[in-house]
Amino acid sequence: DGKFYIGYFSPEDIGMVGFDHLVSGVVWLVRNGKNYVEQGWKEANITVQTSGDKYATNLASRTAVGFDAAGRLIIVQVDGSIAVGDNKRGMDMRMVADLLIQHG
Repeated sequence: DGKFYIGYFSPEDIGMVGFDHLVSGVVWLVRNGKNYVEQGWKEANITVQTSGDKYATNLASRTAVGFDAAGRLIIVQVDGSIAVGDNKRGMDMRMVADLLIQHG
């Protein structure tokens, strides 16, 4: 039907909506137009990430999905590497949140 949903869903919610495709994530990046990474990290199930707290602060490749103020879908893919030393590139989660805010 062309609709998309972003948020946390119970198994019951998923069954009621009948999704064709479902993508998971770790943490809210933006809430109500504001960078939400710090608060979102406190609320998230971070046990799914093997790098622990550094997951949010490491420069790395990132993928984010959201929608802008007009309700249009935004998909962001940032190239990066978690290499050590001066070879690190990409964005940390706060940077991605700021990028999403800038574009929507």
